Amino acid sequence: MKEAFRQFFKQKCHHFFWASYGLLVLVVAILGMVGGLLFGYAIDLPEVEQLEQERPNIVSYVYSEDGRVLGQFALEKRILLTYEQIPENLKNAILAAEDADFFRHSGIDFRRLFVTLVRDILLSERKGASTLTMQLSKLLFTGSEKTIERKIKDMLFALEIEKNYSKEQIFTFYCNQIYMGHGTYGIASAADFYFNKPLDNFTLAESALLAGIIQVPGRHSPINHPDDATRRRNSVLRQMYDKGFITARALHEAQAEPLL
Repeated sequence: MKEAFRQFFKQKCHHFFWASYGLLVLVVAILGMVGGLLFGYAIDLPEVEQLEQERPNIVSYVYSEDGRVLGQFALEKRILLTYEQIPENLKNAILAAEDADFFRHSGIDFRRLFVTLVRDILLSERKGASTLTMQLSKLLFTGSEKTIERKIKDMLFALEIEKNYSKEQIFTFYCNQIYMGHGTYGIASAADFYFNKPLDNFTLAESALLAGIIQVPGRHSPINHPDDATRRRNSVLRQMYDKGFITARALHEAQAEPLL
């Protein structure tokens, strides 16, 4: 009996070793291929130094003689912010939801990329590995086409952006550019649209709701899909707790708040 168990255990270990070895070889090959493609595409990419000169469309207001707002018009509803104007809770909510290691990586989160590749290969789990900087590249340079070429260019742009700008600048560019649903762009415009109030008056729950919209604005709209928006908000709050941004008490109190 012991001999049979020993043989069974040995056979399983043997299979596990070769399966692990095969997976490692595959991942290394994929990363090597990506590295080669990165070098190839790097030659013909435009420069990113013009980001500071980027002037996105913003909202224009029409005022009465006594200073009342009579109306507004814009190609894109957008209100620009500085980094200092973004509340700490909202910064943390966006980081927890989109890129918790933003201030630690150099544009590409290789650990996250590796884990995503392994999960995709072994479990067929399709989860994104795009950093905030890669998402900014998509917003400004490469578009939303789902191709390997675009992903590689996003990586290259991310590395270039990180070389030329501080983390605070990149985060601010991102927050002013991101689409937030219902024709609104940027988190300040979204705050005005969904809550009709400035960001400095936002609660923790409201910050988590805004951060949650970013992933899929149409699906997470609190106006069109309140149940889904609530689940997403609570998920972001849980991520904030898991990352150490908030306490358990703050988590439960925020999750109990009404949506709007």
